Amino acid sequence: MNIVEQAKKIRKMTVEAAQSLPDEQAIASILLFDKWEDFIGKSVSVKQRVQDNGSLYECVQAHILQSNWQPSATPALWKKVSLEEFPEWVQPTGGHDAYQIGDKVMCNGKKWVSTANGNVWAPGAYGWEEIL
Repeated sequence: MNIVEQAKKIRKMTVEAAQSLPDEQAIASILLFDKWEDFIGKSVSVKQRVQDNGSLYECVQAHILQSNWQPSATPALWKKVSLEEFPEWVQPTGGHDAYQIGDKVMCNGKKWVSTANGNVWAPGAYGWEEIL
């Protein structure tokens, strides 16, 4: 095996190992993750992470990636990996990305905590408690 083949093998092993890093280490090591466009036409599985425009995303619904399904534009398929205690609220598209009891969000400049499992409602409508 020549040096290029060895480097490719090491890169593949590194990318696979990076998938199991805790969020904090994964975000700090974003360059270990493949870019989403490298997967166009390929299958991605739930929990698989990719980078997109300097952010890390995790697959929430297994699918075959298409060129118009960029992670930042398809919340039904991807969620942004974040360390923020109160990330910005995103409208869920179904049960797979609904908020659960205790999930925290920021919406319209206010902090909210979900009081319902499978919560697809906007904060202030139902299933949320405002944190003052």
